[in-house]
Amino acid sequence: MDRQPLFLEALGSLLRQPPLSALTRATTGSDLTAQMVEAARPDLVVCDLNAEPLDGRAILRAMLELRPPVPVIILGELVEMVLAVGLMLEGAAGLFIKECAQAELVTGVVAVLDGHRAVSAELLEAAIAGPHRRGAVPGSPAENLSPTELEVLAQLGQARSVAAIARARTVSEKTVRNHIAAIYRKLSLRNRTEAVLLAARWGLIPNS
Repeated sequence: MDRQPLFLEALGSLLRQPPLSALTRATTGSDLTAQMVEAARPDLVVCDLNAEPLDGRAILRAMLELRPPVPVIILGELVEMVLAVGLMLEGAAGLFIKECAQAELVTGVVAVLDGHRAVSAELLEAAIAGPHRRGAVPGSPAENLSPTELEVLAQLGQARSVAAIARARTVSEKTVRNHIAAIYRKLSLRNRTEAVLLAARWGLIPNS
């Protein structure tokens, strides 16, 4: 299930091809899942992390409550999936980013159907390495960032755009970009994904 019909069709087409040759059913509304599962008793559910009205975590819990439980693979963007990697501990059978190679996803589905767990390689690398890959200082953020920079980092961690941060702080977008550049330089970060990882590790992102 996914909110985007075109993505759903592409995913279904991939799963229907060899070596899986799967029978698939798709829905853009996760509230239909219970009825579909009851009627079809699928071997696997593939779900968007941000499915609506029930998100991926809620779908996972519902599928695990069935007897026998139905394994769930959750898909999403890299940053949000890094923050949701704990879903593996909650019982997810697989976590994959939507940009992963088709062959990688197919291999993961096969592994899950064989009773194993699978994680997208890029997601695993990002979750393990994070911003410390290039020697970022792991100490207190207050030692390296100004209060303003620390606040901007927290807002980056909450997936806010430059424009949204600028509006919240009543400053120009150029000023926000300057703060972001300073954060990246001081903490040896390369991109927003690493900034989000660090914000999460420092507890700057509220728990969902």
